[in-house]
Amino acid sequence: MNPNRKSFQKRLIASVVASSALAGFSGGAFAQQGEPMLEEVVVTGIRGSLERAMDIKRDSAGVVDAISAEDIGKFPDSNLAESLQRITGVSIDRRNGEGSQVTVRGFGPAFNLVTINGRALPTSRIDISKSGGGNPAADRGFDMSNIAAEGVSAVEVYKTSQASIASGGIGATINLRTRRPMDDAPGFTATVAGKALNDTTTRVGNEYTPELSTFLSWSNDTFGASLALTRQERNSAQSGVFTNAYSSYSGDWGDASFIEGVPYVAGGTEPSIGVDDVRIINEPGANQQTNITSGVRYYHEDRKRVRDNAQLTLQYRPVDNLTATLDHTVAQQKDRINGSELSFWFGGGSFPATDVQFDGRSDVASPVYFWAENPTGVVRDIGNTQNGGGFENELTSTGINVEFFATENLSLTFDAHTSESESLPHEGLVGGYFNIGLGAQGVSAQGYDMSGDLPLLVGIYEDDHRDGSGNVGLKEDELDIRDIGSTVRQIWNPRATSEIDQVKLDGRWEFSDNASIDFGVESRSMEATQRSSFLQQVLEGNWGVGTPGDVPPLMMEKLDYAKLFDGYSTELDSDAQEFFNSSGIKDGSPSGAQGEVFTTAWIAKDVNALGELLSYNNNLPWEPGADDNTNRTIKEDITSFYIQGSYEMDVGGMPLDILAGIRYEETDVESIGQVAPSTILWQGDNDLITQAGNAADAPLEIGFGSYDNVLPSLSLSLGVTENVIARAAYSTTISRPNYSNLLQGVNGVQAPNGGPTILGAQPGTAQNGNPNLNPLESDNFDLSLEWYYDDASYMSVGYFLKDVPNFVGTAVEQQQVGTVLDPTNGPSLNISLNQPLCLMAA
Repeated sequence: MNPNRKSFQKRLIASVVASSALAGFSGGAFAQQGEPMLEEVVVTGIRGSLERAMDIKRDSAGVVDAISAEDIGKFPDSNLAESLQRITGVSIDRRNGEGSQVTVRGFGPAFNLVTINGRALPTSRIDISKSGGGNPAADRGFDMSNIAAEGVSAVEVYKTSQASIASGGIGATINLRTRRPMDDAPGFTATVAGKALNDTTTRVGNEYTPELSTFLSWSNDTFGASLALTRQERNSAQSGVFTNAYSSYSGDWGDASFIEGVPYVAGGTEPSIGVDDVRIINEPGANQQTNITSGVRYYHEDRKRVRDNAQLTLQYRPVDNLTATLDHTVAQQKDRINGSELSFWFGGGSFPATDVQFDGRSDVASPVYFWAENPTGVVRDIGNTQNGGGFENELTSTGINVEFFATENLSLTFDAHTSESESLPHEGLVGGYFNIGLGAQGVSAQGYDMSGDLPLLVGIYEDDHRDGSGNVGLKEDELDIRDIGSTVRQIWNPRATSEIDQVKLDGRWEFSDNASIDFGVESRSMEATQRSSFLQQVLEGNWGVGTPGDVPPLMMEKLDYAKLFDGYSTELDSDAQEFFNSSGIKDGSPSGAQGEVFTTAWIAKDVNALGELLSYNNNLPWEPGADDNTNRTIKEDITSFYIQGSYEMDVGGMPLDILAGIRYEETDVESIGQVAPSTILWQGDNDLITQAGNAADAPLEIGFGSYDNVLPSLSLSLGVTENVIARAAYSTTISRPNYSNLLQGVNGVQAPNGGPTILGAQPGTAQNGNPNLNPLESDNFDLSLEWYYDDASYMSVGYFLKDVPNFVGTAVEQQQVGTVLDPTNGPSLNISLNQPLCLMAA
């Protein structure tokens, strides 16, 4: 998360739930008149849910927490991430105010394994956040927001591992249990539930959106069928502010030349600004770390999300000792954004800084007030970029499970599934994410105020400075829709897929009433592919907003950020007014800037439609780039087997349960990369830029890796009293490296910073993956004490230790990029290549 960003997301304020059920339509006989009736008390609702969850925890080996649905097909929260945050040690990441991914015991989403009925789930995701920029997410973190809570009967969180549980989660293994028709008494059951969600953040669309679910189930002694359906809609909005990276202007302070554009040397008789002309208040000390941002942006996004889930389950029990289950699950989520920005850009050097007041900190100094003004009177643009995009995630899983009781003591379970997760740009959109650059030329001076709880954009807007083009605006010296013009378009087209085929055979041999052995073998194959393209082209107005007024007013709406930032001050206080009123340089003397706060912008009613029109006006097709910049595939083949024994005994009159096992796994990795070759062009002086080519022109780069792991586990549960249980557990677990660390192919090539390396500039940078990385390995220790003092209540206290001796780090080595030409340093150019490697803790 960007630490400089402030979020203005409001909370959901209302939720209304209504449900009805038809249950128990079975062929049982009615009692004869006069015969006594037998009554059975069945606990349902929230109390029943708590009792079932508590029973899972109490009866488990090791430390396990669970959440059970309140009733058939009904969970207390809208998605699974929201439900999981109720468990101790589990926290969630939110996207647009909704739970998305989970962190367990401090380990993030990529370090937790998510399964459904014990089957590993594939994961793919497109990041359409400001920081993600429409790229495929190259991690293993499962997105819980794809699955509605209503389709799940229980969630189990295994905080300590067992030999019978698939590897991959250092933090925890999270198992989603779905409902099966033969879990209930024979007969017909139907549940229909509806919620009305009221989201007050939405600016367009209805504040009230439906969340509907139904569960239908029928079974007899031989056959069973169930169908779960869920549909959830939500309209929402989010407004915020973020700053561009400080790293471009980060380093040791010397003098005002640290700030880009100073000194400013004008041509002819135009005034210049030297280092001594800049007014600096609270100047940092010599060599003190100093950070100055290159831009400040307000943003607003309108969002629409639709989530559809369905699961069909069929069961067949021809004889009492054989049950076959076939299930098919589909989880689909569509998310679309329509947004706008209002921004000032302080880079480029065309506006020299004239006045800066630092915060006076002794560690890292940053400006509180900043002002830049061009003494020549030439103006620059204020940004009003339009953002659009969206994704469609679809998870499909088809599996078969056969449970066979061969004898009274031996049971076998065969399970196989094929599952796929696919993430594509939203239907009807040009790409997963796109920017339509809009702006208005007329800013003669600009700055920012960082002294309050909201960064403020401060500037002077003058229509008559637009290079003699005349005032096409509605009002002179006032920003309006007729001043807005096109600049450039950017289109990202990411696609990601992930597939898992898994087959396993589990068995249990109970050789006495208090002892058993579990054993099994598993084969799992995973293939994850990520492809993306990026296209940037100028529109009719080019970078200088040369055609103001080419944006149709009827396609736009006015935005007032002062209203969107309700509760935050958008006015300058007295100290800020004093600073800006005394800022600026013209003809070598203070100009008396009289800057004002900018809060007015415009947003397209449909950014996709606006982009298509402005592209057509410049003879550009509204489509993504034909050539992918990146095409990568990761393949993993995992073979494993395990054996574990369970034994019950008495120690001093107290029952002691022992579960000990060992799991062995072999993993083979293949990484295939085809990354567009980067060309670094020398434009003159110290100007070096990077241009990406076509991935199809690049050779395939293939890397391999393999490793094996022995994973022991031991769990002890001691019944101190009838209602008090003490537990101790030890296990070794692994988490496989993120896809981003395994991806093959040099990428992210950046030109040297500050000119040619022969003149002392730092080498450029690039990244590459390493498919031969070892997994992270953790030795885990757990102690807990649980007191079950009521039917649905308990208290527990626990201690855990996770010792991770290895982790993924980055090694830097200098290489040469093949065809790069630097006229001052020979035919090749040095870069620093960042490559992941497995590091051992000292």
